Amino acid sequence: MALLVNPSDSGPYVLLSNIYASKGLWADVQKLRLGMDYAGTVKEPGYSWIEVTKEVHTFIARGTEHPHAESIYAVLDELTSLLKDFGYLPDTSELPLLGDNG
Repeated sequence: MALLVNPSDSGPYVLLSNIYASKGLWADVQKLRLGMDYAGTVKEPGYSWIEVTKEVHTFIARGTEHPHAESIYAVLDELTSLLKDFGYLPDTSELPLLGDNG
C-alpha cells in the first residue's frame, strides 16, 4: 500500500481520502485523517502564480497574504455572482475534501 512506502507523503492520503469521500465512506475518510495525524503527515497548501506586467504574484490556496487579497476576492465574488445569474452552477464534486489548505 502506498501509504506504507512513505507515511510522511500526504499525496496517497489525499487521493484515497477523496476516493472514499466520493463514495460517501466518511468513516474511512476520518480514519485516514487520524492516520495522517498519527504519522505526523501534513498536507501542504496548493500554490499558484501569475505574472502581470513583469511582476510575479503568488497565491496560496484560500490564502489572504497577497497585498490585494481583499479586492481580488471581491472581484471573484462578483464574477461568480454574475455567472450564477446567467445559470452557471459550479461542479464541486471534484474539489479536494481533505484539509483546509487546498
